[in-house]
Amino acid sequence: MKKSLALGLGVLALTACSEVRSPDLCNMLGWCRTKSNVEYINVETQEKVIYNDTMTTSYQGYQLPKRGERYEAANYVITPEVYNVLASRVAGKVLDDMPAILANQPNATVYLAETTQIDRYLPDAPNTVGASVRNILVNSNRLNLVSDPNAADFILESSLTNSNTPETPVISYEMRLFDRAGNMLNSWMDTVRQVQNDDGSWW
Repeated sequence: MKKSLALGLGVLALTACSEVRSPDLCNMLGWCRTKSNVEYINVETQEKVIYNDTMTTSYQGYQLPKRGERYEAANYVITPEVYNVLASRVAGKVLDDMPAILANQPNATVYLAETTQIDRYLPDAPNTVGASVRNILVNSNRLNLVSDPNAADFILESSLTNSNTPETPVISYEMRLFDRAGNMLNSWMDTVRQVQNDDGSWW
């Protein structure tokens, strides 16, 4: 029994002081000193930590700025007018195609869902583009829009995103038409980007 206990403690001590070990376990038990630097990445801080037998040092590695910070540092302004132009382009395509789609159901009801913002850092995006599209479709008097999705024969969903980088955005807006069974019948999309000129316009 004593031999088994002694053997077990010996194996544990050797394991703790081997090159493949946890630095924290070695430091906690105080059984051994590190023979060489041991490096690992702290998953919470993303810092590289170096352990040696006299001290612990750490330094910050390279980190890509967060997407929201990159938008804030970008040299342009996305105004509501940018979203309105994009919304009018896509809504125009929808109105052009819907008569043919609804030819057999001229009185069909359509529910316009809220716009989904895929790139959540785009400023003032979904409310602006969603309101603009709704106004265009309502004022056209060509669709029988309803406020209850359960009472609708068709549902128009939409999404907005930046399909490029925060530094050079390409804003994409897409609308998709679904029937009551959830089958997508058609989709429409357009993009707008900043023109590379001196005034920084978007079209």
